[in-house]
Amino acid sequence: RCSASGRESAYRNGTRQGDPLGDLLYNLFAARVRRDVESEIEAAGIVLVCSALTDVPDPASHQWLREITHDEHVNAYHGDGKDGKAASLSDLIGELAELDGLQRLRYTTSHPLEMTEELCRAHRDIDILMPYLHLPVQAGSDRILSAMNRRHTGVEYRRIIDKLRGYRPDLALSGDFIVGFPGETDQDFEDTLQLVRDVEYAQAYSFKYSPRPGTPAAALDGEMIAEEVKSERLARLQELLNKQQLAYNQTFVGKEIEVLLEREGKRDGQLVGRSPYMQSVFVPSPSHRIGRIAKVIVREGNANSLRGELKPGNVADAA
Repeated sequence: RCSASGRESAYRNGTRQGDPLGDLLYNLFAARVRRDVESEIEAAGIVLVCSALTDVPDPASHQWLREITHDEHVNAYHGDGKDGKAASLSDLIGELAELDGLQRLRYTTSHPLEMTEELCRAHRDIDILMPYLHLPVQAGSDRILSAMNRRHTGVEYRRIIDKLRGYRPDLALSGDFIVGFPGETDQDFEDTLQLVRDVEYAQAYSFKYSPRPGTPAAALDGEMIAEEVKSERLARLQELLNKQQLAYNQTFVGKEIEVLLEREGKRDGQLVGRSPYMQSVFVPSPSHRIGRIAKVIVREGNANSLRGELKPGNVADAA
């Protein structure tokens, strides 16, 4: 998935017309590593396509060649490397990082138990691998994690976080949470709140459990949590997560960060971009700067975004 300048939705949906190279990139990156099927895409093929994209001679095209995001449970990725040997995601990231003109790499979503030592080290060793990671945990209670058929525990998840932050102290973390899973007790929910307090997330997604037909949990009628209890727990969890996200964003006020300007904002003369830490950043700027990476001085940190102004004299000011 080529993730820059608001182009990502077109690639995700496979609807970008008249762009065979982009279609090939979409087909390579959108192959999903599902729970029951692992995708085996040759690393050399991915690198070849990305290399061709970064070599496009038309400057106007470069507005969608700045950043590449490899997505959907990708840390279980394996394929054939350039030497014919098996290649892991960390190997692929290393090869992509050598491409001239590629300035940003991300991968999402990840499974905790697929965070290998090599992949953790990549966050320290590869400069263009952005300091953001979406690493879902779902719950903080080992009992509920087992009931969800998750293969990790809260302790294992915390150890992975500690290792990652040992390699990259400024790593911004995002997660997924489900509250009200059948049989969830007050203590189970408190375990989830404690994990959130321990990790301190920059972003997170949280939901109430809802039965999915055909899953084992859907058959646990006698253990379903009352809707009002689920709503109350979700509100408490989101209050904590929102507090953490706001506090995190406010630490950027007064700092200079690099922002990939992706699309026009809702206001006239406004652009929206992404920081290295995956925050949405709003800046006043004409649209011809879309696709450029600009130095931005942050003036305001809000719950869901940053606001700032372009630093005078940086590359985004070029015509």
